[in-house]
Amino acid sequence: MKKMYWLRRIGVLLFMFGIGVFATGHAPTWIKIGFPTAVILWLMIYDETMFNLEIKRREQNGSRRKIS
Repeated sequence: MKKMYWLRRIGVLLFMFGIGVFATGHAPTWIKIGFPTAVILWLMIYDETMFNLEIKRREQNGSRRKIS
């Protein structure tokens, strides 16, 4: 759960940073490229973490339903 805490915290920071940068309308090129890349990487890590937590939860509950 500690990993989820930090992923959610980083997600909020990315969101606030994105609002600040794109609300001004003056974003350098490296931010225009780097910000979407960081968001996509964050989403991939978050999705993998949620999947692993779901697997652990199902193993603890003894659920036999297949995870796709």
